[in-house]
Amino acid sequence: MAGATGSPSPRTSFSRRKPSSPDPPPRRLVGRRTTPAPPAHQPRRPTVCQHAAALRAAEQDLATHRQRHATLTAWLHNPTHDLGARTALAQLLGLPAPADTPTRRFQPNAHNLKADEYHGIPVIELDGDQVIAITDDINQALHAITHYGNDHDWAHINITADRLRSEWVAFEWQPEDAECEWLTLDAEPGDDMAVHTYRLPY
Repeated sequence: MAGATGSPSPRTSFSRRKPSSPDPPPRRLVGRRTTPAPPAHQPRRPTVCQHAAALRAAEQDLATHRQRHATLTAWLHNPTHDLGARTALAQLLGLPAPADTPTRRFQPNAHNLKADEYHGIPVIELDGDQVIAITDDINQALHAITHYGNDHDWAHINITADRLRSEWVAFEWQPEDAECEWLTLDAEPGDDMAVHTYRLPY
């Protein structure tokens, strides 16, 4: 038998698809457990000595504040100072504006009289060649005026107790445009702001 001739039957070629792998299961995100952070550095608590030192410092600040406030208040109510400046200070301190009183009696001392002081006794010269010591004790007055005379070269002035004149006077502030900051007025015991003085004429 003769072999049959002809083209061979075509082979069908194909590629075998690999089976797709199934999707991987979703990963579960699990946080890694960490050790807790060490606590932050805690400042040391103040000791009793530190508390005491802070308290003393606060008390000193308060005392300084009160002293400054008293000084400013005294300056504010001194009519010899400029009214505009006193008004500005009152606004700064939150206080009522000072009144422009023309005259006002006041309690004299070495500070507001700008006077010399000897053992607590103010001594000041007045116009008209005379000096006064503000006290009701003649021995204190004699002692203070004697010291005042020594400081001002009063070798020619006789300072004795029999020359001292006992007087009651009142000190009164004068308006800002006056020639004198204050005046002394004759007074009687019990009068408003009356003080006892010993006066020595030159």
